[in-house]
Amino acid sequence: MRNGWRLLFLLLAPTAVSCGQATDDESQSLGGAQAASGGQPELGGSESIGGGTASGPGIGGNAGTTGGSGAGGTDESSGGFGGDGPSACTRVLTGEAHLYLTNQTQVESMRGVGKVEGSLYVTGDVQDLSPLECLSEVTNDFGVFEAKQLVNVDGLEQLRTIGRNLYIGHYCRYELRFCSGNPLLQDLRGLKNLERVQDIFIEPLCDGEGNNENCKVNVALAEVNLNRLLEATEVYIRMNPALSDIELNGWKTGTSFAALENDALKTISARSLKGAVQVSVSSAPQLELLEMPSLEKPTALRIASTHLSSLTGLDSLQSSGSFEISSNSELTSLEGLSSLEAVAGRFNITGNNSLKRLTGLEHLERVGSLDIHYNDLLETLDALSALVEVTETFRMSWNENLPTCEAERLQNQIPSLSSDRVTLYSNDDDAVCEP
Repeated sequence: MRNGWRLLFLLLAPTAVSCGQATDDESQSLGGAQAASGGQPELGGSESIGGGTASGPGIGGNAGTTGGSGAGGTDESSGGFGGDGPSACTRVLTGEAHLYLTNQTQVESMRGVGKVEGSLYVTGDVQDLSPLECLSEVTNDFGVFEAKQLVNVDGLEQLRTIGRNLYIGHYCRYELRFCSGNPLLQDLRGLKNLERVQDIFIEPLCDGEGNNENCKVNVALAEVNLNRLLEATEVYIRMNPALSDIELNGWKTGTSFAALENDALKTISARSLKGAVQVSVSSAPQLELLEMPSLEKPTALRIASTHLSSLTGLDSLQSSGSFEISSNSELTSLEGLSSLEAVAGRFNITGNNSLKRLTGLEHLERVGSLDIHYNDLLETLDALSALVEVTETFRMSWNENLPTCEAERLQNQIPSLSSDRVTLYSNDDDAVCEP
C-alpha cells in the first residue's frame, strides 16, 4: 500500500517478467514466488498442476511425493483436489503458493475449493470461471491479467474476501510487445458480492507516462459495479478506454480513490463513501455524474478534465485538505458545494472555460491558499462573501472577464491578508465595480 496522493499516484514497483502467454513448462506450474508488494508474480514454483510436489498438493494428475493425489487420484486426505472427493465447498488449498490458472483444465480442477490460502491469478487461455463457484476467500492477492479469452468473471459470486489486493490487468509491464491484456473482458459482475479487500487496481502498468499504444489492458471493460464492497483502503481505476460506469455504493471509508484517464467514463457513484479519503477524478472527458453525497471531509479532492456542468453530488462536503477544480470545460457553476466551509490547503480553480460565477461557495469561510486562474468567462466573485481567512497566498490571474476591482474588493474583505501575499494580474483592469 502506498502513502501519499495518488494523483501523484506512483505505480507499484515493477519486477521484470514476461507478459506473454506462458510457455509449456510455465503452464504446468500453479505456483511460484511472489515479488514484493505490488510487484509482478513469477511463474513456476511449489504448487504443481501435473501432480503434487514435496511442498504442496497436486491439482490434476498423479499423486506427488507428499502433495497428495491429483484430479484423477483418490488420496483425498493428503491434500489433493479432484478424484472421488466430496462435491461440497469444503476444500481448502493451503500453503504459501501463488497459484496460476492458465487454461480451462486447470480451472476445472479447482471445483469444490472454497478457500485459497495464498494468491490466485487467472491468465492465459482461461474461458470460464464457473468451476470456481465455491470460492469464498483468497487470503492473499487475486488477479486477472493477460486472460485472452475471458469475457466475464461469472462464477466468482461466492467470493467475499480477498486478504490483500484485487488486480484486473496491472501485471503487464515487461516486453510490452507481447502483451494483449484482457482484450475481451466486459464486466466484473461475477465479483458483485465481494465485501473485503485491501486495495483494488483496475489498470495497466505501462512504461513512461502510461501512453504506450500497446498498453490497453482492459480494452472492453464497460462497467465496474462492486456495490457490496464494504472495506477497501485504496481503489485505483485507470486507463480503461471503454469503461462508462463505476459503482461502489457500499464502500464507506478508505484512504484513496482515483479514477484517471478513462475516456468513456460517464458516471461515478460512491454514495456511502464518507471517511478521510483522497479523491482524484481526472481525464474523464465524458463524465456527467459524480455522486458522492456522503463525502464530508476528504484529505484531498481533485476534479479535472471532466464533462461535469455542476458539482451536485457533493452536497455533504464540509472541508477538504486541498481542493482542485480544473479544466472542466462544461462547468458553469459550483452548485453542490453549499456545505463547504474550509479548505485547509490550496483551493485551486483553474481553466474552467464555461464558469461564470462561483455559485455554491457562499458558506466558504477559510482557505489556506486561493488560486483562481484562466477562467475565461468568470465575471464575479460575489459568491465568496463569507470568506474571512486566507492563511497563505491569494492569487488571481488571466481571468479575462473578471474585474480587477472585484478581486481587490475580496482582498480587502480579509483583514489578516497582507499585500505581500497577494498576486493580481491579467484580469479585466478596465472594468468598473459598483460601490
